[in-house]
Amino acid sequence: MRGRFEGLRAKGPHDEPILADLRFARDVEAVWQLGPPPIAQLLAKLGRVHMIRTAIDSTVARDARKLRSELLAASGGDRMPVPPIWALAGGRR
Repeated sequence: MRGRFEGLRAKGPHDEPILADLRFARDVEAVWQLGPPPIAQLLAKLGRVHMIRTAIDSTVARDARKLRSELLAASGGDRMPVPPIWALAGGRR
């Protein structure tokens, strides 16, 4: 996991949002690898801090009933999206 994100540095105004998305994806993967208890604690904290606990509870309950690991894997929903690739003017072809 670590190697995919090493060495990235913002080089221009458009790079920072992409790097922020990569950092977010890295952090989500790290929390996910810790298992269900830390994820439940994180969701409970978000619900408490932002006063949206009921919305989080109902979303988790709905997704727990509807989502299946086989369907997520088949549709690619079990992986983080690939970061965009930007073509730069004047670049090599």
